[in-house]
Amino acid sequence: MATAKYYGTGRRKHSVARVYLVPGTGKITINKRDIDEYLGLETLKVVVRQPLVATDTIDKYDVLVNVHGVQDFNKKWQYILPVLVNVLP
Repeated sequence: MATAKYYGTGRRKHSVARVYLVPGTGKITINKRDIDEYLGLETLKVVVRQPLVATDTIDKYDVLVNVHGVQDFNKKWQYILPVLVNVLP
């Protein structure tokens, strides 16, 4: 089991995405809600999980995300993904 914690921040204009990777079981939480509850489209969920699947860390880390300042609900993944890719060990 991994013991390191990772953190990354992404900003654009007035929007901010903060991503925390902590040792866990692979649960993804966005703004204190489960990814299945937060992102409606299955395609968006797959896109957010892709970096974890590619690095084989999907079951090693929990991902905690705080996103604010993004007006379009379905564009939030565009702020999460680059930060997640850069944070992965």
